Amino acid sequence: MSTTVKVIEHTVQQGDSPYKIALKYNTTENAIMKANPWIKDPKNLPIGSLVKIPVKPASGNAARGPVKPASEVIEHTVQQGDSPYKIALTYNTTESAIMKANPWIKDPKNLPIGSLVKIPVKPASGNASRGPVNVLPGFCEYRVQIKNVKVPDTFWGIAHKFQINQATLKKANPKINTNALQDGSALLIPIAEVPKPSEHIGISWKNTHQIVWNFFRKKEFSATATAGIMANLQQESEMDPTKKQYGGGPGRGLCQWEIGARWDQLLKYAWSQGKLPSALDTQLEYLWKELTELKETRWIRNFLDDYGGIGNLKKMNTYQAVIAFEESFERAGDPAYPRRFAYADQIYQKFASGVERARA
Repeated sequence: MSTTVKVIEHTVQQGDSPYKIALKYNTTENAIMKANPWIKDPKNLPIGSLVKIPVKPASGNAARGPVKPASEVIEHTVQQGDSPYKIALTYNTTESAIMKANPWIKDPKNLPIGSLVKIPVKPASGNASRGPVNVLPGFCEYRVQIKNVKVPDTFWGIAHKFQINQATLKKANPKINTNALQDGSALLIPIAEVPKPSEHIGISWKNTHQIVWNFFRKKEFSATATAGIMANLQQESEMDPTKKQYGGGPGRGLCQWEIGARWDQLLKYAWSQGKLPSALDTQLEYLWKELTELKETRWIRNFLDDYGGIGNLKKMNTYQAVIAFEESFERAGDPAYPRRFAYADQIYQKFASGVERARA
């Protein structure tokens, strides 16, 4: 006997999107779009409009709206070089969650090869946030950008950003039409497939690293999110506020703001405040203004909204924070994600004390 697919209706609220609605009703974004062919712009659903939700009830019971999913546990077989921190990154969770689920671990630096580590996974639920909190174990989320960008995303281009082949990316996203990507749609990035640089990438530690770390932590960013953001800054400027782009390019300062655009706006801000543009504290203050309030950089917040906004950025895991900050704030031509991931690992391990790791 076949199970009938039932349809319920959702009234669109401020900030709703097909992705957010799908999370709320424990279904998929693709199912929402298929059931509502009238949706042409997923980012601008008319408030008050009705969206059909296809629901396949369990055991013949009618769906009653949002479902609260239970936590799940999966198991990971320890490999050479594994640690609770490394395993947490792979499965998009936290080191403290791994330790709590595995009280038998006494020496995190020496896990027995072949032993089983329990991974607590909380599936995406009906939260208001749209962003990538525990999307799927072992994955991070990338939001496709087609509109309002100089170079629209392509499937090949996204694979290249992470230095993985297209077949690997397709396997992680089997329902995606690689020739017709939709603006704002989500692709899952299999983190274990992203190659780490063959040689150790060293960081020349400076006092500026500690200052930047403290700045974001005081803004209530988790240790993992702070490490992810700092990895981007390390890649751009080596945490040097006086840095000029190699080869005479237009990039300047901590974030490599471009002359003739954002760097000029930073200069105006610094002069209006009687501060040195090259000072680290000036650049951090301006970075924060760009991220949170300046009208001229509203586009940054628009891109960040695809990842759940700054509130979600504050609690992201390390690799997800690398992606979200790069794709909204930095927007490098070639982000070289494997290098940024490697920097994030080192920064986290350098600055996250035992207390901070428990909060990450």
